[in-house]
Amino acid sequence: MARLSDIVAYLNVELRIQDFDDSSLNGLQVEGSEAISVVASAVDAGESVIQSAVRAGAQLIVVHHGLFWGSPLPIVGPHKRTIAELFRGGASLYACHLPLDAHPRLGNNFLLAHRLELTDRIPAAKYGNQCVGCVGNNSLRLTLDQIVDRLALLDGATTRPRALCFGPETPERICIVSGGGADAVNNFAAEGFDTLITGEPKQYVYHTAKMNRLNVVFAGHYATETVGVQAVGEELASKFNLRHVFIDEPTGI
Repeated sequence: MARLSDIVAYLNVELRIQDFDDSSLNGLQVEGSEAISVVASAVDAGESVIQSAVRAGAQLIVVHHGLFWGSPLPIVGPHKRTIAELFRGGASLYACHLPLDAHPRLGNNFLLAHRLELTDRIPAAKYGNQCVGCVGNNSLRLTLDQIVDRLALLDGATTRPRALCFGPETPERICIVSGGGADAVNNFAAEGFDTLITGEPKQYVYHTAKMNRLNVVFAGHYATETVGVQAVGEELASKFNLRHVFIDEPTGI
């Protein structure tokens, strides 16, 4: 059994949530029980996800996409119902968006780079005041098809990733920006990559990639962001002697 306040204090420091300009309200968004024995992790804080977490006995739910963004949102209608599920279950909700993308050990992009065994990994793709992505070298000489095959095994991957194959068959340097990071394609010259891996596509990226002889892989917004929350959940389970459950509700996006 652990205390919510201790877990939140640890996450706030470890994830450096105060260092990022982010539209997400990062940190503890809804406070529930102080006593924690089960932590759930999930990509999205949807009503059905919260219901599943509460059924699994979680007193704390850690998500990438929380309930509060940008301008204040009235707690009415579906938003009220979703928050009510947390209160009914006595569960807290902790959200971490850009800080979790960027984290060098628990973050989506460095973890994806690790899965592809990229070497010389460094932060990349500056967004606001911080880099949120990762760039590294393809020292294993994986072909683009082999890279796509590995990404197809991510939790929540409902189809084989879509790839724009305009660059080298065997990439040299790969940039990874999970989720909605397609705009990072414009950093190719400054950061020296020939291949971008991101989540969901944007129309203009096709011609940008084609004109500049780049590969771009769209591995799914959801799928590319399953790795970070699971890593956080496992970290908390180990550090605070908790049980961890991952709530997997793929969106197909």
